[in-house]
Parts: sequence; structure tokens; C-alpha cells
Amino acid sequence: MMMNEEANKTVSTMINTTEDQLNQLQLQQQNYKYDVFLCFNGNDNRFNFTSTLHNALKLKRFKIFIDEGAFKRGDRMSRETLLKAVQVSRISIVVFSKNFLTSKDRLEELTMMHDLCFSRRDRWILPVFYGVDPTKIRDAGTTGKDFERLQKWKSALLRSTNIFGYTSKSYKFEYELIEDIVKKVEKLLPSRYNIFLSFSEDTRYSFTDHLCDALDREGFKTFRKENTNERMKKWKSALFEVANLKGWHLKFGYEYDLVKKIVETAIKIYSL
Repeated sequence: MMMNEEANKTVSTMINTTEDQLNQLQLQQQNYKYDVFLCFNGNDNRFNFTSTLHNALKLKRFKIFIDEGAFKRGDRMSRETLLKAVQVSRISIVVFSKNFLTSKDRLEELTMMHDLCFSRRDRWILPVFYGVDPTKIRDAGTTGKDFERLQKWKSALLRSTNIFGYTSKSYKFEYELIEDIVKKVEKLLPSRYNIFLSFSEDTRYSFTDHLCDALDREGFKTFRKENTNERMKKWKSALFEVANLKGWHLKFGYEYDLVKKIVETAIKIYSL
């Protein structure tokens, strides 16, 4: 089903937000490709804790960068790719484990994370001490010939243990630890929306409600609110142009079929 001229008649109510909220949303998207960067030692917990945490974050529709084992250890291109991913991620979750300190690449990533957090206030580091004591990480030594680099690594480790983090030994069950981490990420990104819903008043309590509920069940965060804000009125003409784009037009048939198609398309687009 395609949208046609009749679709113009339905675009009558604009989604409203304040100027501050708009600026905040724009800031959150600026220069960021990923919501979360997962930093961990693959030999320690790639296929258990980190994999479970990754899946829990995916269910909440967060965009996550994770090394799935395709990068070669010590390879320059792999290292550059990982460091670039750190730069374009808003939140870095660092899983300190038994062999974390044996990886120079992980220490380089950690150092960059702290440098970026110092330069921008809209970035965060969430340390997770998995099976290790934070004090041992803080007091651990690093080896090498490059004294300046060693000092940077040492400083990054010290700062990591001085900020709020999670210790696996404080939890009876691992799933409780993962739930707390996911809740923290959600709290840090409260204004993150996947889908913008524009609708008319006559569909608010019928089709639009059904569509919003279906998207919510799939983990999408939708922005839907009406108002006659003057700034939004200026954007109204832009929405009318949407009627000329490829989409759906419900005139005949069942609403649940259309809702299903829209949700399937949203899942397909967001998984690219």
C-alpha cells in the first residue's frame, strides 16, 4: 500500500518538544555512531559474561560496538579500527578481568576513553570488575620500555578504579549485575529515540496507539506527542512532503497487517 494525496489530509498534528530538548537530542547524535563500546579480554569472558551483556543491550535497541573475534591481535589496522570505534561511542563499558592487563590494545583503548571523557562531558565510562578486586587493578603494575606510555596506562587504571563501577563479587547472580548495567545505560541516554511518530488526532486512540504498543514490545523507543508549538508549525510543510515518499496508506484491509509490516521494516532498517 502506498501513500497518495489523501495522506496529506492526515498530517495535521506535529510532535512537540522544547528548544532545549531539541538541542539535547542533536548533541547526543553529534559525532556518535555507537551508544556503547564494549572493552574486554576475549580469552576471559567473550562467550559468557560479555556475550550475555551484549545481548541484553541489543534487546534494548542500543547500538553496540563489540570485537567479535574478527580482529587480529597486534594488527595495526585492527588496532586503528578499535580506537576509531572508541571515538564514536558515547558510553564505554570496560570489563576488567583476570587477564585484562596483559593486553596492550585494551590499555590503549582505556587510555583513549579517559582522554575523551576529559574533553567532552557527554561521554561516560562504566567499569565492571568481573572476578577481580578493584584494588588489585589500581595497584597492578604494567611492563614495557616506553615509560611515558606506561605512566598513561597507570593513570587510566587509577582513574577507572576511582569512578563508579560494578563488582561481580557484590552480586549473588550474574543476571542482576547485567540488569543494573543496562539500567545505568538507559539512565545515561534518557532522550534516545529510535522512531519519530507523526500522526493525526483521529488516529491517536486507535491505529497510532496499536502501532506504538507494537514498537514498544520490540524494544523501540518512540517519540510521540502533540502540540501547536510555533516552531513546529514551521516544519509542517516539510511533513507534507513525506506524502510523496514511499510508505504505506491504510484505506482497505486490517490495521494489524499494516502494523506488522511497519514493525518488520523498522527491525530490518535498525539491524543494518
